[in-house]
Amino acid sequence: LFDNKLSGTLIIVAVTDADQYSSLRCRSCSLEDLAGGSARKSTELFTSELLQSPGFVEFDDVNQKVLTFCAEARQYKVWSMAEPSKMLYHITDSRIDEIKISPGIMLLVLAKTHNYVPLKVISIETGQMLREFKQLVKRGEPIVVIEQFNQKLLLKQDHSPLNIIDLLTSELVSVQPDRFQTPFAFIFLYDRQSFLAFR
Repeated sequence: LFDNKLSGTLIIVAVTDADQYSSLRCRSCSLEDLAGGSARKSTELFTSELLQSPGFVEFDDVNQKVLTFCAEARQYKVWSMAEPSKMLYHITDSRIDEIKISPGIMLLVLAKTHNYVPLKVISIETGQMLREFKQLVKRGEPIVVIEQFNQKLLLKQDHSPLNIIDLLTSELVSVQPDRFQTPFAFIFLYDRQSFLAFR
């Protein structure tokens, strides 16, 4: 369930036994109708998309966008949260391993090649490429942390420092392993420009 404050609707994401619970189906219901006791009126969303596992739909409340991934077509699409039927742009790149979203920008993490990880930074509003570069990593050491926090990339390999890289300027800050051990989870405090790491 997602409360879409921009359109005054509740978005319901569900699976059914019709296809062995393999496809995500999205519907939008007016909160006004629900408050009046009527749940029968709804609108299907993203009907052009085949959202079978490992496909997904992700709601980004901060940027007011919706991200969908169709695994069959290897295609990501960004939609307007104000008008969920309006597709803004699509991204097709079979090398994408992961997408990280922060206020205003989206980081595309591509498949690791030899001793570097290819990265693309794009505007979440337009899909325009802001920067593309190759982040060097140590060969043979697994990457245990790769997270985006605003325009910073947090990257850590096993037995190595935590590197905090500015995605737009390449400025680097390193935190030694004795001061930062690999966490189980992060909480990002965007308003305070800080993050919490839990072990």
